Amino acid sequence: MLVYYMMPKTMNTIVRWPQFVRKSLKTATISALVIMMLIINSMPSHAHPHLAMASPSKAEDVLRDYVKLMDKQGWNQISSYWVSRLRPDFEAFLTDSQNQASATGLFNIQSARLVELKRLPADIVEAYVNLDSYVSEFGNAQVFYIGINYKVKQEDKYHYNGANYRLATLVHEEGQWRLVEFSNAPVENLVTDLQGFGSVAESAALKADKAHRKGLFINPAGKILEDLRTNDKNKQPQQLKP
Repeated sequence: MLVYYMMPKTMNTIVRWPQFVRKSLKTATISALVIMMLIINSMPSHAHPHLAMASPSKAEDVLRDYVKLMDKQGWNQISSYWVSRLRPDFEAFLTDSQNQASATGLFNIQSARLVELKRLPADIVEAYVNLDSYVSEFGNAQVFYIGINYKVKQEDKYHYNGANYRLATLVHEEGQWRLVEFSNAPVENLVTDLQGFGSVAESAALKADKAHRKGLFINPAGKILEDLRTNDKNKQPQQLKP
């Protein structure tokens, strides 16, 4: 059986009916597959929480804003960057007039500037942060290795002038990225695991980190800030070689 099929360019082309049907079915099948793929790709992802990339740039923005707030000494706002269960303790510390008078902790900071930042893989941070616990509680967690250039009123074992390195853990709570941990970074371990920045500032902090592990708190220039070593024969003069 022959039929006339109107083609776009050749008006009187003779096409055999079975061949035309096969082509039509093939085109319809391809169209259905394309539509199916579009539907699948538009569906929400249910990947493993550790690997979920739920707006990592927003988590980074929270850290940038947090450091800017430290730089401005915005202490009345800074507790809002922490998870709700930690806020009361944080606010109690910040409203204690004795802490302010003695320049304890955050009150020791005169200026702060974020100089380096990177997100760490889950398999690296699990040695330092209880990531599974935070994922179980909040649904998602991200850990960042950051360098903050501080200028402080008085150098101590918690802060010194220059680049200080921290591990910052953020979780997703009530639709916002919030801090749940902010601690000294294990610089030596991260450099060994090839997770370092390779910067001059990090190299200086690496020397300080190695000394800290022995109970000797120094700044990057080698000045001793506090000596908690128990063995007197290990103690050195008050200035170390760079």
